[in-house]
Amino acid sequence: MKVEYITPFVSGSILVIEEIFGITPERGQLSARPELFTSQQINILCAISGEIEGQVIYGMDSGTARKLAGKLRDKQFSDITAEADVAIAELGQRLSDSSLKLLAAEGFPTDMASQTIIKGANIRMSRIDTPTLVIPILIEGVGEIEIYVSLRSAKEAAA
Repeated sequence: MKVEYITPFVSGSILVIEEIFGITPERGQLSARPELFTSQQINILCAISGEIEGQVIYGMDSGTARKLAGKLRDKQFSDITAEADVAIAELGQRLSDSSLKLLAAEGFPTDMASQTIIKGANIRMSRIDTPTLVIPILIEGVGEIEIYVSLRSAKEAAA
């Protein structure tokens, strides 16, 4: 997987988090997995299509999800309610929009084909021959979002 596919998702996510919280998050240690797999409890799955295709997941534990939803709704959540789900979905939309704009600026026009909230840990999603890079984003006082990027060029996929 090309670094040009990954950098926009890190930079785009950091920009959105800075806008929401007014603080700059830290990027954690990058790791690789042979398949798309998340161990987080709350996951925003984004299907990407265009010149680049695949999937990106924004995963977090439920405490981080509640804090993020609370910040977006200006209230506290003691559980992941329907209202918190909507706020988390909006966060996923903002993260993806920001990242896809940066990806297009790098010369890779893409669209978000769909977005789904998936609850539950240890979720596996198969992407044949496409490894996954995992980038933790640490938000002080909130928690961690893990970005799982599993993308390849559409030309490569067609071959």
